[in-house]
Amino acid sequence: QSLAHNSTMDSRLRVLNDEVLRVSGGKYQMTLTAFTIDTFTGEFEIHSAGGLPVMKHEQANAKANSLPCRGTPLGTEELVIGNLKGQLNPGSRVIVFTDGIPEIDMPNGRQIGMRRFASLFADSHADAVPLATRKIVQTAEKYLEDRPQDDDWTFVILDWQGPETRI
Repeated sequence: QSLAHNSTMDSRLRVLNDEVLRVSGGKYQMTLTAFTIDTFTGEFEIHSAGGLPVMKHEQANAKANSLPCRGTPLGTEELVIGNLKGQLNPGSRVIVFTDGIPEIDMPNGRQIGMRRFASLFADSHADAVPLATRKIVQTAEKYLEDRPQDDDWTFVILDWQGPETRI
């Protein structure tokens, strides 16, 4: 199968699932979260193949909302793709991320965790995306101290300012 340009996200994930099954012989799985947005309306959809929730933050001094969307990992014989639809408001900020930063062990032996990561994300709401990114990475480095980084720190921050104007 191919990933045709006009195929749906779910059908693309099914093609990826078939490939992971073929390559790994069912021995390995991988998780994935896909986030699509209509830049004209702010409507979004999350597609989950066992991936972490997306977080959304609307305004300063508020908590980040976790948007869980359950699905099974790629490489699963009976793939279940989680889907969640929602709406962004002007000024909304979204983060899609891997488990690298939330799973950093702090000096006390506990992990940073999802709550602390959500708070870190929410605290960066007033910052421009490049500065918010630096603050998150610097905080992760602080918790890591001088220990080696043993997982990737992958995340994407998106600010939605409102509808694009069509020309």
